Amino acid sequence: MKFVLNISGLIIRFLLAGSSAYAFPQVLSWKNNPAVVFENKKQVLLKKEMMLKSPFAVVTDIKDLLEIKINIFDRIVIYPNSKVQVLDFLDETGFVTDFYILDGQIRFTSTYRGLANTDTVVTIKTPFLDLKTTGQYDFIIILNMKEPSVEVKMISGVLPLEFFAYEKTLKLRVGESAKFQGVLADEGSGIKYDHLLNKRKIPKGNLLDTQKFDPSQFIKAEVNLAQLEANKLKELKKKKELKKKKQKEYEDSFLCKKPFAQKDQCVWWLEAGKCYRKRCNVSGQWGDLIERPISTNCTTIPFVDICDY
Repeated sequence: MKFVLNISGLIIRFLLAGSSAYAFPQVLSWKNNPAVVFENKKQVLLKKEMMLKSPFAVVTDIKDLLEIKINIFDRIVIYPNSKVQVLDFLDETGFVTDFYILDGQIRFTSTYRGLANTDTVVTIKTPFLDLKTTGQYDFIIILNMKEPSVEVKMISGVLPLEFFAYEKTLKLRVGESAKFQGVLADEGSGIKYDHLLNKRKIPKGNLLDTQKFDPSQFIKAEVNLAQLEANKLKELKKKKELKKKKQKEYEDSFLCKKPFAQKDQCVWWLEAGKCYRKRCNVSGQWGDLIERPISTNCTTIPFVDICDY
């Protein structure tokens, strides 16, 4: 058995090392302006398919959203009003072993690993539980540090949950949600812990009864949101095209271009301390170049008006 595990471990490392383009976390898409900051406190200028090759933190505001491919198997969506962090990588491949949720909501989606199903997986860390994502599933985690609480909702798959405060493992299935309600610290910041032997401590709180969760409603809401965003982009594109069309119609209404003028209008401009004038002729060309006395019409910016003759 150990031999099999070692072989499969080599397989996943080979996959990661042999596909460096997918090893580091990769930006897939985003909405609005999520803040991605490297450990040197430098904010990242987001680009599609860019790799995040340094430890980073993500902070999203009320309208922000960020989707990343955390490795070749797993994707994470970071929803509005959330804070997450990656402190380091496993090795030079850029594989993330620990993904920290500090507050807010994420969606984690994994794909089939095959023989590469080993201990080299992402562990999602929260103050109330660590999730070692060894299986194939799709779930949501909501961490609310104001309550404080953590909730897990299953969209697909079966997810074993083991909260720090309990020894038993809860298996969460499709259409179920589990919530652990913690206790705020006396000073009102952070959570309260029970202190055990050997300096161990676990969060105080209670695991609430498992609730029903309708994945179809969530997915429908996601689709509706995506459609709203698509409609907004479509409307924005339409407005830009209309504006461009009106601008072209406006420009086409003039006989002469650069600058715009009608027949027998003139343009004056100041160049090298001298004033020049041209006339818009019937063929739509600027002609009759002549030097004129410097006047209020002569500035560094071309000035168009009725000709002075």
